Amino acid sequence: MSEENMDAFERSLKRALKRVDAGAEIRARFLAIAADAEQQHRQTGQRWMTPQNGGKSAGRLFFLPKFPMWATGAIAAVLLVGVFSVEQVREKHERVMSADRNFAVSQEITEQALEHTRAQLQHAGVALDED
Repeated sequence: MSEENMDAFERSLKRALKRVDAGAEIRARFLAIAADAEQQHRQTGQRWMTPQNGGKSAGRLFFLPKFPMWATGAIAAVLLVGVFSVEQVREKHERVMSADRNFAVSQEITEQALEHTRAQLQHAGVALDED
């Protein structure tokens, strides 16, 4: 995009994203719908509501259950324990993988040293029994 097109695009985007306050009528209608839905929720105990405002459906509303304050702390504690547990498992897995790699390297080095020693012994005329 050219600089001129970009400036026009940015101006258009700025206009489109400009904050617009809701009018008093919209606020009043929204609050009426919310009050109606709250009353319907208290009477029926249902979590999904389709509030009616002036004969028109205002969409669907969902009421979240009210948790006691301790439940929020308990959920946070469980999440923290889960995060720390996953981290510990990951670190243990990395240590095991590193130990496996080190063991494989040490086996390879030992095998090479043994082959070298066998070759030197054969060159010196020492017969080895291969079992």
